[in-house]
Amino acid sequence: MHRLFTSSLASLLMLLALGRAAPAFAAAPGADYAIPGGHFYTQANGQGGAHGSGYAVTDAGGVPFWTTFVQAGGVAALGYPASQRYAAGGFTEQVFQKAVLQWNGSAVADLNVLDVLHEAGKDGWLQTSWLTPPPAATDADTGLAWPAVVARHQAYLDASPALRAAYFAVPDPLARYGLPVSSVTDEGPALVVRCQRAVMQLWQQNEPWAAAGTVTVANAGDILKAGGLVPSSALVPSGAPPAGAGFTYVALGASDAAGYGASTPADGYVARLGSQLGARYGAVQTVDLGIDGATTAEVADQEAPRLAALRPTLVTITVGPNDIIQFVPPNQFNAALDRLLAAVQASDPRVIALATMPDFSLAPAVPPFLRTATHDLIVGYNAIIAVQAHLHGAVLVDLYGPSEPLLKTNATLISGDGFHPDDAGYALYATTFWQALQGALP
Repeated sequence: MHRLFTSSLASLLMLLALGRAAPAFAAAPGADYAIPGGHFYTQANGQGGAHGSGYAVTDAGGVPFWTTFVQAGGVAALGYPASQRYAAGGFTEQVFQKAVLQWNGSAVADLNVLDVLHEAGKDGWLQTSWLTPPPAATDADTGLAWPAVVARHQAYLDASPALRAAYFAVPDPLARYGLPVSSVTDEGPALVVRCQRAVMQLWQQNEPWAAAGTVTVANAGDILKAGGLVPSSALVPSGAPPAGAGFTYVALGASDAAGYGASTPADGYVARLGSQLGARYGAVQTVDLGIDGATTAEVADQEAPRLAALRPTLVTITVGPNDIIQFVPPNQFNAALDRLLAAVQASDPRVIALATMPDFSLAPAVPPFLRTATHDLIVGYNAIIAVQAHLHGAVLVDLYGPSEPLLKTNATLISGDGFHPDDAGYALYATTFWQALQGALP
């Protein structure tokens, strides 16, 4: 949130209707279900999900595999977990069908699976068994700056518009697939390009799994397992653990949900509210999906689709500032918020809590000559928020009310960037949410 605009507030579309009933609890556990600190999946246990054994994905031990898995897009992006955690070369790793997550002691990243297989001397096996060409020489990368290295490798894709389009179809192809490391190679049934983290195949003939002209991405995690590079002990599925308390809290929003301005993640309002919920309900799974800079439409498109796999009990939503900053007209904000709330309702949470915007016109980063116009916009957009909360049966959390008098007298509620809340500001968020939820929580 870095720009503010001075346009006058347009006419607001206010829809009047009867409030809708709050959704019911999510369904009982099935093939996968929440456990304390994560989720348990039986689908890739080698027995078609039978007998209840499987693999857990958790944040245990401070290794945030579950959080990373959810933020990456969950099963749709990475597939089901296909191993336990295991140690490899001083790192902690876990195999998923489409990728391998690696913890280096401070962060989680995707493992360059195809590079690992190359170093293990598996190129011949990859070409024979997986139609995967060997990597090209990298001498031409010497002395190049990183952007030039990326451009050189991605130029391999120019030989196949279909493979190039598939590679760039994801939001961050470098994070998902890594660099292309081979030219597009005719492997008979398919044109294939090898990447660091994936093998992309353009099928030239009809196959049982793909029609001619279709691009598929081979499951990198499954390839690593087939190559014998995962400890056999990690591949043994565990017995079914007890299900968690059944309370999953998911936060949607932008930089405030992500905790920008807080001293540590634990000082953001999501972690604070999660702790309060844990004190009441015991094992609570807290998942923060906030994306810095997200507008309401982007929250609907990028965050809400992840709710179905989480089966949330409580969803909190903080949106609005980026819509004002990015010149989203009120009617479009109204439509996007309606779409977002409908998507959240479809995930069947017990409670949805939607917050108004605090009066950030009083933040030090807002120039004095813009404050009146910004204040008017906040008031108008908050009116839309209130109407949409009513229409969708959401709990309305009033962050605006307590923020205005406090920000006029207490600048310590704002962090050093002059805009985002500090620890005290997020404590106010958490307290306000907690108080508003008391009549709605089970």
